[in-house]
Order: sequence, then structure tokens, then C-alpha cells
Amino acid sequence: MEKEKDITAELGRDAAGGLGAKKYQPLVYIVAFTAALAGLLFGLDIGVISGALKFIAKQFSATTFEQEWVVSSLLLGAVAGTLLSGKIGRASCRERV
Repeated sequence: MEKEKDITAELGRDAAGGLGAKKYQPLVYIVAFTAALAGLLFGLDIGVISGALKFIAKQFSATTFEQEWVVSSLLLGAVAGTLLSGKIGRASCRERV
């Protein structure tokens, strides 16, 4: 039994045969930090576009509809990037889970 515990610990598995929690704990923190940072940067982008909107409207003599399109295109770009990121990840040889 002692020898079996050493082998499972060496393989990164717990006694039940599952993957050990300690092995993936740093990855969870990295993913959570990246998601939080992405949300922060997206909020910053929204703030920048709202601040720049009055200058865009003045420079291009944009109507209200065109201003709405400028702001919504940022959101549409984020959605498109999110949808395509999975396919790009698979295409770039990401390991299947």
C-alpha cells in the first residue's frame, strides 16, 4: 500500500485514480486572473470608446445611428472574437480534452 501511494503521488494522481488537485491549482489561478484582466480591459475599451465618441461624431459628422453603430461594433467584435477563439485554438494544435 505504501508503494502504491508513492507511485500515484509521483504520477500526479490521488489514491482514487483521479488527477490530483495540487497539479492544476496554479492553472486555475492563472485562468481566473486572465479572465479578470480581460473583463477589466473590456471595460476600459468601453470607457475609451464612450470618451472618444464625441470626437468621432464631430470629425465624421456622424448621426446618432452611426454613433450607435460605432459603439455596437466594438461589442460585435468581442463576440466574434470569442466565437472564433475556440476554432483558432483547435486549429493551432491545442490538445483535445
